[in-house]
Amino acid sequence: MSEKSIPTDRAATKSDGVLGKRGKYGLLTLGILAVIIGPIVDVIDPFWFRLLVNVLVFALFAASLDLVFGYTGLPSFGHAAMFGAGGYAAALLLLNGFASALVVLPIAILVTIFISVIIGWISARTKDLYFSFITLAFAQILFIAAFIDLPARILSPDRITRGDDGLVGVPAYDLGVTLTDPMYYYFFTLVVVAAGVYTIIAVANSPFGRVLRGIHENEERMRAIGYNVTNYKVLAFTISGALTGLAGALYVPHSSVAHPNLFHWLVSGELVIIVLVGGMGSIWGPMVAAGLFVYLEHVLSAFANWLLILGLIYVVFVIFVPDGLSELLKRAVRNPRDVPNNAKRSIKSYINSVRYR
Repeated sequence: MSEKSIPTDRAATKSDGVLGKRGKYGLLTLGILAVIIGPIVDVIDPFWFRLLVNVLVFALFAASLDLVFGYTGLPSFGHAAMFGAGGYAAALLLLNGFASALVVLPIAILVTIFISVIIGWISARTKDLYFSFITLAFAQILFIAAFIDLPARILSPDRITRGDDGLVGVPAYDLGVTLTDPMYYYFFTLVVVAAGVYTIIAVANSPFGRVLRGIHENEERMRAIGYNVTNYKVLAFTISGALTGLAGALYVPHSSVAHPNLFHWLVSGELVIIVLVGGMGSIWGPMVAAGLFVYLEHVLSAFANWLLILGLIYVVFVIFVPDGLSELLKRAVRNPRDVPNNAKRSIKSYINSVRYR
């Protein structure tokens, strides 16, 4: 069956799209604010300015994961595999004399695409928890491979990933000018992340994206009407993985270190929680949640273990805001005066459910 069966007219696009007109204006406004706020924060406190780059990187990471997790319905618990692969590919190239971002970033993306195709091709034939655990297993395999420097053991050079020490002193990209200046790197990251997010939204709002939404809602029906569901899943996973690898390739030169922990399941787990808290399938909700989590991690880690705080945040959202931050903000924009009443109703509903269970 052809893709003509999926609505492609303008009205359908408006109703089925990830972002409506207001949402797109909202993202554009956030982009303009990022351009304005960056230099101001740099003047006030350079530390928080550097943190803004992490916010941008993890916003792209979260949006990429949401494309397969929230939008397509593939619960990947192993996206750290692509994040780490992109980071390590960029680090190895930069440390070996390839400084141009126009060379390093495409190669890092190609490496991540290769890994994504392998993981996606194997994982897409499973569902639900089986899919989650297979993707998680692949990420941990790559973590162990980097930790013990398996490439060096196989290929015989002295050291490649440098094991638990990681690759340190990773230089910045060159783009006509060396991006060692934090301000240059911030705007470079902002442009690349904006392009990545635009790609995600374009994919989600395309006929291909509507097929992915159909797979999420009723996979068996999509299979019955003639779609090769497995191929669509693999392609969606590959696109998401490529953009996750791009996020990794932006993160490593900024931090100057590529460490095996980039592959660790805790990275995947944290991003899964960010997507759930942000609002699955909204794309922009996980991006906002990623920014909040990066900020909260650095503010609250001094008072308690961050993973404990992360767990508590997740529990609160599951109980009181199960639809995520995106729905909460939508309701607040539609009717700001009703926010306190909605909070009271959520608390009362939870108390009643516990009392009468």
